[in-house]
Amino acid sequence: MRLKSSIFLWVSLATVIPLSALVLGITAYSEKLYRQNVYDTIQTGMKNIVSELEFRFNYEREVMLSLASSPVMQQFTGTLNEVVKGEFPSSYFDEIASLDIFLTGFQHSVPGIDAVRVMDQAGNTLVKVKFGKQQATGNQPETITTAEENIDLDFFSRIRKLRPHTLLYGELYLPDEADNQAALLNPIVPLDDPQGDAVGFLAAESLGRQLDHLLQSLPRSYHFKIEIIELNADNLKRNGLILYSDRQNILFNQPHANTPRLWQQVDKAIWNQLVKNRKGSFSPDDKSQIYYQDFYPYNNQQVSWVVMLQLDENELTAPFNRIRIGLLIFAVLALLISLILANLGARHIANPIAKLSDVLKRYADGEKSVVFRLNQPEQAAEELLQLEQSFKYLAKTLKASEKQRDQAQSMMLQQAKL
Repeated sequence: MRLKSSIFLWVSLATVIPLSALVLGITAYSEKLYRQNVYDTIQTGMKNIVSELEFRFNYEREVMLSLASSPVMQQFTGTLNEVVKGEFPSSYFDEIASLDIFLTGFQHSVPGIDAVRVMDQAGNTLVKVKFGKQQATGNQPETITTAEENIDLDFFSRIRKLRPHTLLYGELYLPDEADNQAALLNPIVPLDDPQGDAVGFLAAESLGRQLDHLLQSLPRSYHFKIEIIELNADNLKRNGLILYSDRQNILFNQPHANTPRLWQQVDKAIWNQLVKNRKGSFSPDDKSQIYYQDFYPYNNQQVSWVVMLQLDENELTAPFNRIRIGLLIFAVLALLISLILANLGARHIANPIAKLSDVLKRYADGEKSVVFRLNQPEQAAEELLQLEQSFKYLAKTLKASEKQRDQAQSMMLQQAKL
């Protein structure tokens, strides 16, 4: 192996390769810590989202139960009880007007609830206030005890089964409103007579504008995307309904009749995992990772929401890919620099050695006057200086040996003549 190649090889083995291996090891360890930190941050973010959503629903339930217990509502409940018994109080329409005014003021002062309605025992809407404005109910005085013509019979059946003093969630839209299916179920509170029988119902509607604002204003660490779906085994029309999605530009505050269902978009195995496990992660493709956790927004009901945070894999790998690319560039540059330095070093060392080799050959061929001298002894390595001194010592010793040999031969010739 040539000296230049040997020096280059040893410089590479001693510097570039160990340093590159060290940096790669540190990079791999740092990436592992980074991924763990990302996972912890995602889990914390998911818990915060769930906490905010739970707070919003708890607030809604407290507001509805407080509203049902308010003096104005209790007074109107007594009036409804008389209507159920077949009596028609003269103050009925005055109380309807007062209730309209009260609910209008209530909506102006309590945010988050887009519509409030009071229904009688048969499911008729007697009072409805939406966005702080009174809405026409379509009920004439002579038909106040009859059901609305377009009432959904299934809805009517469900609402009659509500237990007294209990808040439950259901769907209030009518058959001709099916195209306007809302993302959120409606909280419904029975208005009970003294015996605990429901004589009417208080219901609210929320279009989800507050939830949209909440989710859109959340800080997005690592630029993750939020998606929320509903799991509702009792209502296949809503099962898998995508309520909110950054990725697909789906909001709570929009009709959801034509919104896609998640089970239509993912593999069956992934869907089964979501249904079976309350918390976990999966990769829909090689470009992203999705972390999810479910919770139950509606009390006493087996309807859950799955909060999913989708993270672009590039967000995880990009910093370390840049490090690896930089390391590759560094290794290439280091090898080139090593080659240049090895070449310079080899010249500094190999040239004197080559010169010595030439001097030794000439000296062996009988050219005794040849002399080995370094061109720049003051810059030469100590070993080369020792090599120069060793050659001088060799030449001096050989010259002395030849002189002694010549003297011995001369003495032997003189003795032979005698």
